[in-house]
Amino acid sequence: MLERARGAASFRVVLLAVTLALAVAFPVGTASASVDGEPSPEEPNRKGAYYRRMGMFREAAEAYERYVERSRAEGFGKAAFKEELALAARLRMALGDSDQAALDVERFDQLFGHLPKRDQDVLFPDEDRLAVRSHLQAEAAELLLELGAHYAERHNLAWQASYWQRTLRSEAVHKSLAHRIRAEVKLAQVRWRQSCPVAGQDGLCVGQEPLRMPKSRLDSCDAGWLHLERPRVLARNAALAGAALQGTRRALAAYPVELVLTQRRNGDAQLRLGDQALREAVEAALLIQADEHYERFRASDPLAVPSVNRWPIGQFSAWLKRRQAQLDALRPRYRDLMTLSDGEVGLAAAARLAQAVHLFWGDLKLAPVEIPHAPPKPRDLAMSTDAWRAQFRNAYCANLEFDYVSSPIYEPYARCIKLGMRSGVRTPWLTQCERGAHMLARTEAPIPSEIFRSEFDIPIVMDRAPIQTSPKPSP
Repeated sequence: MLERARGAASFRVVLLAVTLALAVAFPVGTASASVDGEPSPEEPNRKGAYYRRMGMFREAAEAYERYVERSRAEGFGKAAFKEELALAARLRMALGDSDQAALDVERFDQLFGHLPKRDQDVLFPDEDRLAVRSHLQAEAAELLLELGAHYAERHNLAWQASYWQRTLRSEAVHKSLAHRIRAEVKLAQVRWRQSCPVAGQDGLCVGQEPLRMPKSRLDSCDAGWLHLERPRVLARNAALAGAALQGTRRALAAYPVELVLTQRRNGDAQLRLGDQALREAVEAALLIQADEHYERFRASDPLAVPSVNRWPIGQFSAWLKRRQAQLDALRPRYRDLMTLSDGEVGLAAAARLAQAVHLFWGDLKLAPVEIPHAPPKPRDLAMSTDAWRAQFRNAYCANLEFDYVSSPIYEPYARCIKLGMRSGVRTPWLTQCERGAHMLARTEAPIPSEIFRSEFDIPIVMDRAPIQTSPKPSP
């Protein structure tokens, strides 16, 4: 009897502990359910957080949206569901639900993207309340820009341009300087891409067909570093390109570019104005302006004419003066970007500048070096006359210093490689500089595959011997 009583007491203790644990985990009252048994407005909110932790993001978004609808129906204040509505919009964008994401963002902008009239008209408004309103307005602007980035992967350029124009007219974006600059640059980038008749390459409006290089004659020598890839620059739509450049000027007018450049040149390399997204927008606007000068420089390539060497001296001098002026116009723009940007835009500027210098000096070296006539081909040599002359030409040109490249041509590539190595990230711009440096100085700048693995590597398939097994023992 005593043992049975002790067992019953132990069971009651365990039951009481389980009951208390359940009461703590699921409290009874308004926190879990209303008086009439209906779920409270907070229940979908808790479900949304639970679904997020479990990785069920679609269910989480639906739960947050139900929470917002229930809170509005019950007359709760806007502050009760502001975070949940923003979370639902971002989850919808991540899931690819563009239509529902647009509805959530539009609802957030309608509720929080406008400052109430009473906060605008009062002479001395409550600063804390106004700060909260301004923060919510900035959050609405951020959601609008995030939705635009989401649309960039799903809609054509004309649709994107229309969206960014509408976004710039919204009060939330217009009242926030940083978001207005970012939206202006996004619209300028779309206009810049629209102005090119083809998809372009590396942000430049170039075609697939390269310019024709002059053929090497059998009686002349030419340098290998002159044969840089020269894609043909295509003409942009003047109206769209002008609108894009005007948009970049509007965006940069509100940002102290010169102040940042001056302080960074004076050694304050850690100076930062604005968040990362704003700085990337400023760098993108400067890159468009610099690329406009670079395309103008490439469009006047002398290889478009039959032969530079047949130009009259006056015509060649005028071309050289114009070419030098174009190089001088783009050089400081790319150097400013290299000073301002520590990321991919700075590497792009370094690669563009190195290629521009390479092309400029290469165009001046297009005149071939004459070689003496080849001696008569031996009669007993089984080789054609053209092959004999080509062999003599290669042997003669190999002993010349015509292939020597001066340091002003090589240094921009070396500076670009140094910037790329310092960033610690391999980018296509670093690869372009490595290829250009290797073309100029093969011994000083070996291809990266000789040092470490890169996209230059040629996969080597090792021969595998078949697995050898011992013969089965005879029964």
